[in-house]
Amino acid sequence: MVAIGRPDEDVLASLHSGQYVVGMLRTLADPGYAHRLARLGLTAISLDGLPRTLSRAQEMDALT
Repeated sequence: MVAIGRPDEDVLASLHSGQYVVGMLRTLADPGYAHRLARLGLTAISLDGLPRTLSRAQEMDALT
């Protein structure tokens, strides 16, 4: 599943173990959310750490 923001509880309930969740998950701000994803057996890829720049890294900006 790919999302801009964090999937809410209803969406998480519809996913099954082994699926991927990719998006701006803010797991550093809320470690409990990361633990919930792990308990559900989901693989999470949070894009929060990608740089927000206007340089050569622009194509790596999660919102670009």
